[in-house]
Amino acid sequence: MLTSFFYGLKYEWVYRSSIGREIMERGLLEVRVMGVVVDPKASNPVVILVDLSGEKALPIWIGVFEAEAISRGLEDVVTLRPMTHDLMKQILDTFKVKLKK
Repeated sequence: MLTSFFYGLKYEWVYRSSIGREIMERGLLEVRVMGVVVDPKASNPVVILVDLSGEKALPIWIGVFEAEAISRGLEDVVTLRPMTHDLMKQILDTFKVKLKK
């Protein structure tokens, strides 16, 4: 499903439409991680961010290590030792800290 979505995306994202430009000019757009796919041409991992309505998407080409970390987070895989970002999240959660931006 993610692969077919990626092909349908055709490397376009939110800024190409007038609605997208309006949203970008107003400020931030809340998105969620839809998944990680592999670019069939360059064999590089790509994380797909989708707005909450599911109408707009943003592909971001990332490194292999970042793709593995994101995939582990999406699948709730626990490692023996926490990675740096996992440790930071645990510290913030312990002190009930919320990040706004």
